Amino acid sequence: MARTSARARGGVMIYINRKDDFGNLETVDQFNQERKYAKEMLKEYRLSDPSARYYISQRPCKDWQLKAVQQ
Repeated sequence: MARTSARARGGVMIYINRKDDFGNLETVDQFNQERKYAKEMLKEYRLSDPSARYYISQRPCKDWQLKAVQQ
């Protein structure tokens, strides 16, 4: 099975979410580029703030979605 790019799949958005020790969740970035670039940025977020857990997600947090609708 051949792998397709995000653009070929219809522009799947990739988000980086942050969760801290208190359970607070926020989306800190979004990408419509290749997953490879998002992984590079994920490494940078993890280096800059080791006190929280950063991970790649296909969904943003609820507040991120609300801000996008308001703009």
